[in-house]
Amino acid sequence: MSGCAVCVYDLYEESMEAYREAVANLRTSLSALAIPEHEWPLNIQISKPESDTGKQEGKKSPVLSAFEEMERALALKKQTTLSAGGDSSR
Repeated sequence: MSGCAVCVYDLYEESMEAYREAVANLRTSLSALAIPEHEWPLNIQISKPESDTGKQEGKKSPVLSAFEEMERALALKKQTTLSAGGDSSR
């Protein structure tokens, strides 16, 4: 890939995974303490069935997919230009 943008997406995904794990741990702790769900912070409450939330987690953003496709095309073009002995500078 050509730059830091992919690193940012990777860091974002890692951070989101850590957040999901932290929320799951918090929910477990609150349940173990027998604190009713209606007293939990709103963004921690379980408002949707697990089957609905799982659908969104596995999907990749169309913008991210388009960006990755563009990066692959640029890398292939650069590789083709270099192997043909062309000038890679603009």
